[in-house]
Amino acid sequence: MRLEFKASFSRDLGRTRDSEVLHRVLAVIERLESASNAAEVPSLSRIKSERGRYFRIRIGDYRLGAVMEGEALVLVRSCIGAISTDSFLSKW
Repeated sequence: MRLEFKASFSRDLGRTRDSEVLHRVLAVIERLESASNAAEVPSLSRIKSERGRYFRIRIGDYRLGAVMEGEALVLVRSCIGAISTDSFLSKW
């Protein structure tokens, strides 16, 4: 699967000081890159929205927000706690 990263995602990760979380995020990114489609990633969940192209990836208490743009999964936000369409798109 092709991945892209928004600047907001990089900024969010730069603010993360927990090295364990960063290692787990890297492992998820590697898994996403090796997957041929979204169904192969068990922690990837669709966020309910009218457009249906928004996803979250759960890593313990940490969440990654992503949007499907064509053939690419674009990682947009990362945060601790729940993530919804409104919460991560309003900051994007």
